[in-house]
Amino acid sequence: MSIDKTEENIGFRFQEERKRIGLNQAKAGAICGVSDRTVMTWEKGAKIPAGSLYRLSLKGADVQYIITGVSSSITNGGSSNTADAPPAFGPAEDRSPYEVDIEFMGDILEAIEKELKKQRVKMGAWNRGSLAASVCQVACEKSSTIEERNKVAQHYVEWGVKVHRTGHL
Repeated sequence: MSIDKTEENIGFRFQEERKRIGLNQAKAGAICGVSDRTVMTWEKGAKIPAGSLYRLSLKGADVQYIITGVSSSITNGGSSNTADAPPAFGPAEDRSPYEVDIEFMGDILEAIEKELKKQRVKMGAWNRGSLAASVCQVACEKSSTIEERNKVAQHYVEWGVKVHRTGHL
């Protein structure tokens, strides 16, 4: 598998961000809890688990750019500081469709892990990331306060893990 060096390729953008924050593949792998070979496969186009993107974001990577190709500095009104971004909850028309609330996504991933243990269910990283992204989107669209958002997110985490476990809606 050779790397597709286009802006449309998440692996290529991952590599750009890794280099921008001064990490080699081994250091990025250590942060993400994987080998440098795994990082190499991501950069060649393999799927990247949401949890790994989250851990890399804590070191300064622009995950919004990796996922969408749109820098968070653009959706944050020119600021490269995601703390300056508008909150990612409330009416959808108040947010850019490219905004990602990384802290909230991390909270959702932690809630999913707890629920998986509680229900004694195994779920692959890709499915966990997909569930987290879906829960984040639904919770942000259906809520106007942080408390509401968290309550909605917890409900959908429990429901999503149950659906995964039983295979039934």
